Amino acid sequence: MLEDTFFEVWVEGELSNCRVWGPGGHLYLTLKDDRAQIRGFMFRSDVRRLKFSPEDGLRVIARGRLS
Repeated sequence: MLEDTFFEVWVEGELSNCRVWGPGGHLYLTLKDDRAQIRGFMFRSDVRRLKFSPEDGLRVIARGRLS
């Protein structure tokens, strides 16, 4: 139901547990605030286009899809 209702979401929070994993080069992360946290990942092709280096403690606004 969430996937059908919210195709695209924007969330703000602090990056945590940022890790590039395996030969695929995907970025795995946790985005959190003082009330909640959500795990996520970025495909390698999207990570390459970032204009900053994702690192723990960095405050970001992220856009993505729920699944």
